[in-house]
Amino acid sequence: MALALATQEVIWLRYLVEEFGLPSSGTTKIMMDSKSAINIATNLGYTHRTKHINLRAHFVNDHVESVSLSLTCVSPEKQFADFLTKAVPHRALRI
Repeated sequence: MALALATQEVIWLRYLVEEFGLPSSGTTKIMMDSKSAINIATNLGYTHRTKHINLRAHFVNDHVESVSLSLTCVSPEKQFADFLTKAVPHRALRI
């Protein structure tokens, strides 16, 4: 689950900012295009299909509930990093 890895990176960056003595901002927002991943991480509903990701979902849920992390759904068209990892139509690259 990519969300759990992103959460780990956010935690590491927060600790790094604190070590530099800089003030830490409140909640860190993670934007993603998977509504189902957000639902699993925030609701923790158990089904036989989500059994293998339960531990990672609990990890993310702990940070969402502690208000150090917020999850936001963004449409795939507004994901600016997608052109680095996915095939993008030629017309989408024009401004």
